[in-house]
Amino acid sequence: SPDRAAALEGRTIDVAGLVGWCRSEIARNEDLLLIEGVGGVMVPLDGQRTVLDWMAALQLPVLLVAGTYLGAISHALTALAALRSAGLAPAAIVLNESAGGVALADTLASLAPHAGGIPLLTIARGGDGLAALADLLPKDGR
Repeated sequence: SPDRAAALEGRTIDVAGLVGWCRSEIARNEDLLLIEGVGGVMVPLDGQRTVLDWMAALQLPVLLVAGTYLGAISHALTALAALRSAGLAPAAIVLNESAGGVALADTLASLAPHAGGIPLLTIARGGDGLAALADLLPKDGR
């Protein structure tokens, strides 16, 4: 996890500084800006805060990316519950086909009834499904 990686280097993650840097990048960026997390919404950033806290501080639209590996549906639904508990609603759930995983169509069929109306997009391994994401995000960056 990022907090452990930082500790191994004798460093800490300045979460407030990270949030401030993101806000300055958002303010100076006129085009679509994608801020990628680091492994999942509950990944620790320090002894008290997780990626979810970082996301909640920024209050930006969220793309929840899930794989199609065995267990991915549980991981996606757990992340979705955590996002909702923090007052964050994903703009979309993106299923990114995992190598050697469960069939993309099967994962989609299993996840869809639990998505609560959130758009579901799929990205087939080796495909180009990213163009559809731009249509789901607000054009003003908020």
